[in-house]
Amino acid sequence: MAAVRPISFAIPEEKVVDSVPEKTQFISVIDPTHSVPGKRNYQFTEEAAYYAEYQKSIFAMTCKKAGWDCLRHYEIMANGCIPLFDKIDACPPSALSTFPKGLATEAWSLHNRLLGTTGGDMNKLSSKDHKDCLSLGQNFLDYTRNNLTTKTLALSILKDWELDTNARVLFVASDPRPDYQRDLLLHGFKSLLGKRCTDLHRLPYMYSDFSGDTSKLYGRGMTYSKTIDPSLHEPMTRPEAFENVRDAYYSLIIYGSCHRCMDGYMEVFNCMQGCNTMVVCGEDPDSMHTCDPYWFLARRNRFYRREPATKDAPRSAAMARFPNMININGLIEHTIRAAKMKNAKTT
Repeated sequence: MAAVRPISFAIPEEKVVDSVPEKTQFISVIDPTHSVPGKRNYQFTEEAAYYAEYQKSIFAMTCKKAGWDCLRHYEIMANGCIPLFDKIDACPPSALSTFPKGLATEAWSLHNRLLGTTGGDMNKLSSKDHKDCLSLGQNFLDYTRNNLTTKTLALSILKDWELDTNARVLFVASDPRPDYQRDLLLHGFKSLLGKRCTDLHRLPYMYSDFSGDTSKLYGRGMTYSKTIDPSLHEPMTRPEAFENVRDAYYSLIIYGSCHRCMDGYMEVFNCMQGCNTMVVCGEDPDSMHTCDPYWFLARRNRFYRREPATKDAPRSAAMARFPNMININGLIEHTIRAAKMKNAKTT
């Protein structure tokens, strides 16, 4: 049986600064670890001020919270700041699959050397110290731009499926509440494919014409909300979308969350018998998080999980969500539909 595939957060490329900004402080006041004396987990209310704090800082603390992956890591690097990841050596290989763990080790070495020689006093940094900080900050920035944007995330998914940017994608996001993994993945596919990515359930807060209060969204809507051009959305009814599924119009069907965004899964399965369907779990690995990736894998879906789970749900629990899944007529028609899907990759 195929293995569970890793997936990670990403950041919109428009949020990545062009170059490392001028630095005026040694380390950011934002400290989620509460380990730096005099620092605090400061709550910013505006995205611009939040980003400016990282931009003026050489270093910023970050850490594992509920899960290893956190949007903060990407926000630090995208703003030309060097992340100090607490206990990064303890991160399992299956978590933070795209994070530059080697650079993170270099970050601690540089920080500890400078802290030892200057005490973190900006006035005591030598020209070589500044040069070393600029060089490492630029390395993080370049890595972020080349590997950690939402567009590169979408490209990596297409590559995994042996598809190109001519692919047609149906993206199912049926829960209206923000979900970092789902929303950042959607942003990547809309940025990359435009209208060739059909977001069946339009998430209003993701589009730049959203008139609501983003401060009331999860994480105050920072980094992810109002980032998609409204012209990239093409309205489509649910019956129209699933007629396209029956006609093998889509190269790939993405379920943005196996916990909350499974609208139409049975119709899709009965048509495709699991082929060209991916299911995502972006949950933190807390005690309340249970899912059964192997139930989906056994049905020829590909399953992408952001964090290693503490436990998986019993097979009976997953089966209860989608009863009467196997459709004999769908199995008989599968050969014809698989050929249509193959043609959809190249037309």
